[in-house]
Amino acid sequence: MLDAASLKAIALEARHCFLLEDAPDFVELFHQSMGLLQAELQQPAGHDQAKLYQDLVRAAHSIKGGAGIAELSTLHNLAHQMEDLLEAIAAGRIKAEQTALDLISLAMEEVQHCLDLAARDDDHPGDSPGAAQMAIALQEFLGQAQTPAPEAIAPAGNAPSKFVATALKVDLEACVQRLEKLLTHDPTPRSAARQLKTLEEECRLLGDALGVPWLKAIATLIQTALDSAAIDSVTLSQGAIAEIRRLTQAYLTNPDEAKISESFQALLSVPEPPKLEIPAEADPSPDPVPATPKPAPKQTSSLQIRMPIQQLNRMGNAVGELFIGYEKLTRHQDQLLRASRNLKKRTQQLNPIRDEVTALYDKLAVATAGSGQNGGSQKPSLELATTTHTEFDTLHFDQYTQAHSQLQQFQELMVQVQEIQEDLELMRWEFQESLEGVRQQLEYLNQDLTQSRLMPFGNLARRFRQSLETLSKRYPQMAQLAIEGEQVLVDQAILEQLRTPLTHLIRNAFDHGIEPPQERRQAQKTETGTIRLSAQLRGNMVEILVQDDGRGIDLNRVQQKAIAKGLCAPNHQPTEAEILEYLFAPGFSTRDTVSDLSGRGLGLDIVRLELAQLKGTITASSERHQGTKFTIRIPLSFNILPLLLCRCQQQAIAFPSVTVQAVLSLVNKDNLEYPEFLDWQGTPLKLHALDQLLPYPQSNLLLPPEQRPAPTIGLIVRQGKKSLAIAVDEILGERELVLKSLDNTVAYPPYVAGCTVLGSGEVIPVLLPDAFEQLLTSPEQPQASSPAPEQPKRQPTILVIDDSVAVRRTLNKLLNQVGYQVQQCRDGKEAWNLLNRSKQTFDLAICDLEMPGYDGFTLLQMVRGQSQWDHLPFVMLTSRDNDLHRQKAQDLGANDYFTKPFHPVRFLKAIAQYVEA
Repeated sequence: MLDAASLKAIALEARHCFLLEDAPDFVELFHQSMGLLQAELQQPAGHDQAKLYQDLVRAAHSIKGGAGIAELSTLHNLAHQMEDLLEAIAAGRIKAEQTALDLISLAMEEVQHCLDLAARDDDHPGDSPGAAQMAIALQEFLGQAQTPAPEAIAPAGNAPSKFVATALKVDLEACVQRLEKLLTHDPTPRSAARQLKTLEEECRLLGDALGVPWLKAIATLIQTALDSAAIDSVTLSQGAIAEIRRLTQAYLTNPDEAKISESFQALLSVPEPPKLEIPAEADPSPDPVPATPKPAPKQTSSLQIRMPIQQLNRMGNAVGELFIGYEKLTRHQDQLLRASRNLKKRTQQLNPIRDEVTALYDKLAVATAGSGQNGGSQKPSLELATTTHTEFDTLHFDQYTQAHSQLQQFQELMVQVQEIQEDLELMRWEFQESLEGVRQQLEYLNQDLTQSRLMPFGNLARRFRQSLETLSKRYPQMAQLAIEGEQVLVDQAILEQLRTPLTHLIRNAFDHGIEPPQERRQAQKTETGTIRLSAQLRGNMVEILVQDDGRGIDLNRVQQKAIAKGLCAPNHQPTEAEILEYLFAPGFSTRDTVSDLSGRGLGLDIVRLELAQLKGTITASSERHQGTKFTIRIPLSFNILPLLLCRCQQQAIAFPSVTVQAVLSLVNKDNLEYPEFLDWQGTPLKLHALDQLLPYPQSNLLLPPEQRPAPTIGLIVRQGKKSLAIAVDEILGERELVLKSLDNTVAYPPYVAGCTVLGSGEVIPVLLPDAFEQLLTSPEQPQASSPAPEQPKRQPTILVIDDSVAVRRTLNKLLNQVGYQVQQCRDGKEAWNLLNRSKQTFDLAICDLEMPGYDGFTLLQMVRGQSQWDHLPFVMLTSRDNDLHRQKAQDLGANDYFTKPFHPVRFLKAIAQYVEA
């Protein structure tokens, strides 16, 4: 039995399925059908109005059912009233058809608002402020419908119920359309029969559930025809579609007239015509040849599945990790290549030695033969390895000594080394080919995964046209929506989350920006204003503009409102950018009265909050009497992209390759001086050294200004619509790497897009030149950390002395995370040499007890014997936990004594007192 938690989980899953998957499709279907219907009513173009009304009813009906399952009662009631009114319009019972359609369009806006509210929080009931009133308005409007004409519907006592009519027009028609769509793609008899079988089951199920006799009768006839195979399944499907639609229309008009036609019965009873067999006997190949290969790819390509965005994100992260793993394997392959070449070089160096060994082997053989010819008068210098056969002459029987065996083994060993080198080279080639194959498959996988996430921007932008037309009918202003960049591909998840911010911005532009027609005529503007919605890609960012040609923003009025709300001091003179920032303050509005569109102060602050969740930014600009522009920039979720790696002194830095326009050399034989400007396409660009442009709080990362070598490479990067010249020290190459986004644990500047990880494990920041504006406006700020007065703010340095690599790495990572600089030594002797040779200042020494070279006691005694290090805080970190060792460390001058393993937080608190002191 399911418990309460399980039932709640099931209900929550159904709610998510409706809000995130089904509802957007039904809303899109509604907007498309309503747009076509409105256009058809104004200027007929041949569209089937009955079909459009049917789609509208289906959308409202599906939203009603989904809202009921998701337990959204207000939305369920609103969609129910919309469905009733749409059915009344379609039946011709509403005289004011255009007014009714406008009312339904307004209701759909409330439906969208309810969906947005419910999607924000799992516990939100999805009740928008105007949804209940809109449902009442629809119900009252429907109550004013005219009495249906006698010829339009059947007598009241004989007419089918509204539920039955909806099931026939929506559910049954949907199954018929699926079969009809299949027939347009040249199906095989088997696929047509399979879809026809589905239609037969649907007819039988609806016939039993609704009590419609003709549905069960036609289902029986179709089943009999399929079992007997007396007629071609394609021909049978075409006849069944026509007959079901005829019967549905007849049943909705007068149920008594819904009878299966004689022509359809005759179609089923006619025996198989001979002409169908003649082509099969004359040429059996044409039927199976086109039937088998053609439909298969079409049918497969049309299949679609839904997948949660979280799962797609996990798949994207997994592909990114695979790319990082590939980078590591590539690095190993390079190491293997160097090892193979080194081994080959060493093997070639062995060739002369092998020749000398062969010559020595021959000399020994001659020497052995000579000693044998002496008849044993002299004792041989080398002991024979085998028994001497005196009955044979040395020319007829070779004899070997132990030296022969050793030389022979040495020769064989050199041959084996050469064979191993050849095997290693072969393995390297196979490994390289495998890596290339893996890389290719990873690229295919990443491309497919990326395409599965993308959707044209126009799919979202076109939804606002209907809303803007509705607003133009309700309010004095008139505005039209102009869309640019409809085909720009954007992540579906980003588009869905942009709906609410863009809705606020468009309504804000309509209410605050667009003037009434009379005011626009006086300003020599067209009566209908234009709100422009555009999208374009800039590197790894998507830039969306919402721009109107209205009255613009009154900066003085905004400033006075800001002073009244305490956001600005009365005697402060803010800049234009600061004044525009007040618009995004919570509760800020320039309207004195509250209306349906504005005045509540719940607009731009919500927009910025929504965009912050996407790690996006929004800025405003305005020109009085010319209009206002809001610019949204959001990083895309592409986690694999080409990056240009460069080096700035000791720091490696990456730029997205799409932002780099050119790479130039700053040094040539004619001019060895560092240029101040670069000529780029006829325009002089000021050259900015990257190490001076970026702020570095850690002084140890860069050399002092007087010691910095002049950069040798110039980069021309794209900064918005302008170009920027940057100087770096070295280009490390261009590679496709994984871009890892940063979380909000630590605040980071907008020009840092994230970081990438090389195969060596090195983490490299990725910079966005588009966001360099704040660096260029204060170019002298980075220089402020280098003068001598800032020296007291240097980073504390700790000396770690331990023979364990694991302990040194742990301490290094731990201390770096809290802002300490770490210098490591492997033993006491290395630490003593460092202290004597280096002029570096240390704030603390952490030392192990038992080490090679000098142990901890010895090093401590030597340090305390030097006056320059006598005041250096010195703590012991060892696994020896007894009073004898503690006492000796204390006697020698140790400031504290810690034992392994240690608690990181407590350890950091304990040593902080020595560093701060």
